Amino acid sequence: MTVNDLKSLGFTVDLTNVSVYAADRNILKKVAGREYSGALNGYTKGVIKRTEYGSNVSETKRFSIYALDGIPYDYLESIFAHELMHVWLILNTTFKHDKQLEEGSCNYLSFLLMRRKGSGNGKYIIKNLENDPSPVYGGGFRKVKKKFKYKPLSALLKYLKKHESF
Repeated sequence: MTVNDLKSLGFTVDLTNVSVYAADRNILKKVAGREYSGALNGYTKGVIKRTEYGSNVSETKRFSIYALDGIPYDYLESIFAHELMHVWLILNTTFKHDKQLEEGSCNYLSFLLMRRKGSGNGKYIIKNLENDPSPVYGGGFRKVKKKFKYKPLSALLKYLKKHESF
């Protein structure tokens, strides 16, 4: 499963409050709202619930990951890696990242997973990531890859905790 493969890359995320749903295009369009595009294959929706007990305030963060149904397993794994990076960012950083850095980092985790797996579909997914014309997703991925290509994933994660943009 993807979680063990991600752990082998040095990536862990608390899945306690994460739910995963198969979604058709209509559901993706509904949950993504303005962020929807025809190229969208997955989406993470986060909800933060604040509870106050006198002077004590606690937050519970819950996440719903929606992934396009009916797609090959490698694509599904790639989507989960991308979406789990979004969860990690919310759980482990304190500010909103520049879209290029955020989406580029999410795509970079997918890239690392697909490279490790080395399957035929994985190679095709990598090619698509590398050639994505989107300035946010593709451009962001290429910037992250250039900056962290020869470094462990932990270097990117540390960078994301300290920086909100490139």
